Amino acid sequence: MTPRLSLFLLLGIMLAGCNDAQTGVVGADDEEAIALVADGSLAPYPDTVIGVAADCYFDSTAWTSLISEEGQTYVNLEGFGIDGQATEVFMQFRVFRGSATFTLSAMAVDRVVQPDAAVLDLVAKMVACEVGP
Repeated sequence: MTPRLSLFLLLGIMLAGCNDAQTGVVGADDEEAIALVADGSLAPYPDTVIGVAADCYFDSTAWTSLISEEGQTYVNLEGFGIDGQATEVFMQFRVFRGSATFTLSAMAVDRVVQPDAAVLDLVAKMVACEVGP
């Protein structure tokens, strides 16, 4: 999949609404799924709560979720502003309900899909903010 196609798919999911047959989204804003991710941690940083790190790193955050037409659950974290700069970061996590686990599946900065190295760098910066110097 090309980066441009990935961006369009990511933006389509990001901008989608509930029960929209054209986008394939069949449900949204599952508080349980959002809490699983926001109160959870990533494997490399088991002692860092994602929501706490995001609140520390970004000037403001917003959480949403959706269920794809295929029944897959996604939680979206939008972080607005980094150190007072008008930056928008979109992180998407895929939730696996059967095992109550999730993975970070995509990230865009100012609507540009980021490579794995940039994703890892941003996550490390979020964790450093939450943990402190």
